[in-house]
Amino acid sequence: MARSSVSLDQLRDYVYCSMLYYWKDVVGIRGEKAPRTTLELASESVRQAWRIYADRPDTRMAEAVMMVWRTWLAREGVDGDDVLKGLAGYAQAMASILQGFESGRVRKADGSRYKQPRMSRQFTKIARSSGVPALAGELDRKLLPALRAVKVDHPLFGPYSVADAFTDSLRMAERLGTPAEAPQREAILAVEAKVQVRVGGWVLPAVADMLVIDDAGETPPSVFVEVHDYEFGSAPLARTVGRDLRLIAAVHMEPLEGGNLSFGAVSGVTYRHIRSGWTHRRRMAPGGRLTHVLEAALRGIQEGVYVPMFLTDLSRCETCLMKTPCFNPGGLDALEALAPGLASRAQAVGESVRVVAAGLSAGERKQLFGVLRRLAEELASRDGLTSDLPGAVAVMGRALQPVGA
Repeated sequence: MARSSVSLDQLRDYVYCSMLYYWKDVVGIRGEKAPRTTLELASESVRQAWRIYADRPDTRMAEAVMMVWRTWLAREGVDGDDVLKGLAGYAQAMASILQGFESGRVRKADGSRYKQPRMSRQFTKIARSSGVPALAGELDRKLLPALRAVKVDHPLFGPYSVADAFTDSLRMAERLGTPAEAPQREAILAVEAKVQVRVGGWVLPAVADMLVIDDAGETPPSVFVEVHDYEFGSAPLARTVGRDLRLIAAVHMEPLEGGNLSFGAVSGVTYRHIRSGWTHRRRMAPGGRLTHVLEAALRGIQEGVYVPMFLTDLSRCETCLMKTPCFNPGGLDALEALAPGLASRAQAVGESVRVVAAGLSAGERKQLFGVLRRLAEELASRDGLTSDLPGAVAVMGRALQPVGA
């Protein structure tokens, strides 16, 4: 069983776009570090709150989120009580406005409900009359520099303030706080646990968002793996969520070798769409045809197979950190974007030939190159690849080895 140097996150990069994995993890380009944005604050605060929720028996999820925000502000020397009072006032005002839409009191002219209230003119009109945008602007002037965050647009309803992030983090926490949704605290085995995924002939390092004990009577206990999705928009359909690479990998998770965490079989997976509060729980048997997706991706990485996503879907490239090397090599060999790895492999072949030929006479070189040329031509005639050449040379070496040597 080979221990892979590829992590589950890197494998997800490869499946999303093989060039993203190539530039980041093969060539080693890190890209410009993206600044922290207001969009990230909400999900980041909830991620950190899970650990507090798991460790403190009497703390509700919403209280844990408040603790995270208070810690952030204290760390940056901001008057936490004063600012949190302003943030809480904004959140309360927004909740009141949204309640009007969600309850059906505020409707369209034709009597129908708003599907996305915050995208409507009516919402903007009510918010302005309540003084909500002015309060958000005042809080941004204090908090954007302190949190070293950049204000950006929400993909659905425009400018997204720090106060919006605070409000959404509380709304997410409240959705998770109902007994039917939140995991039983005493059953939580670990949060953000370092584990490994065993699939095919590989073992990959990974991180489980949460491990929840399923049967404490077993030693070690069987667990449910929780996958937490913080993506914007609606929750996915139940029939499609099983195709998520994280769920496929979760079935094959096991304790990290040499680690302190111990658990038994994975009984199943709980998927949480954190922003909507939607939860999907399914018991799974190990294996399944979708496991081959993981194996195929790992095989693709092993064999250096790269298919640029821009050949089929340019939309993913717009926000990609690796857009620059794909579209403008900027000093890198332009061949890399067309045939990833070809230039470096050609250079390696050239250097190897020079090293081997350095100590040979002219006659020996001619003989060696003749044999290699014939071997390469024979491989090509049988649909072999240049990557098969080392194996062919090894076979030839064994065949030429004297009997009994």
